[in-house]
Formats: sequence, C-alpha cells, structure tokens
Amino acid sequence: MKWERRLDEVRSVDEVVHLTREYLRTLKPQHFARLPEDCRPATVKYDDDLEFWAYQLDHRYSADNDQPVDGRLLHELRDYFLHAMIRTAELRRNLPGAPRIKAQ
Repeated sequence: MKWERRLDEVRSVDEVVHLTREYLRTLKPQHFARLPEDCRPATVKYDDDLEFWAYQLDHRYSADNDQPVDGRLLHELRDYFLHAMIRTAELRRNLPGAPRIKAQ
C-alpha cells in the first residue's frame, strides 16, 4: 500500500508520527546522501517536526540548488511530508472540543 494511502487511514496524530518514522526507516543512508544536509529528516519525534520538514523540503524544492540533489527523492519526501502535515491538520480539526468555523 502506498504511504499516502496509509496516511489517509490513520486515526490519530501520534499514528501519523509513527507512520512517518516507519517511512523514513525504509530509506537507506545512501538515499539521504543524495540530498543536501538540510533536507535529511533522519528523525521525527513530534508532530511539529512534520510541519518543519514539509516547509524545509518545499523551500529547497522551490529554490535554485547550488549543490547536487536527487530531485526525484526530494520531490518524494516533500510530497510525503506535505501530505502528513495536511493529515495532521485534518485529524486535529476533528478532535472533540476543537473549534469549528461555521460557513457563512
């Protein structure tokens, strides 16, 4: 099953973090070596790490790269972390007691 589909099926923010750790474990050190150091999310401990890495990877993806980078891997990581961040926001929105915004 694709990682994005698995993200869509988790039921808590903690599960998103756990699944992200699982995903990162599938990448070998030689994968990370093909990315700039500031684009190597080796550890994700908390849900705010998802937002940090989504931003970091998106920023690098959109910028001119002055060093060699595996564009396909950078794109894959960026897409994963953006999806994880969105899924986290969806789950938070549906927590009991979460503020609701009524449509006008």
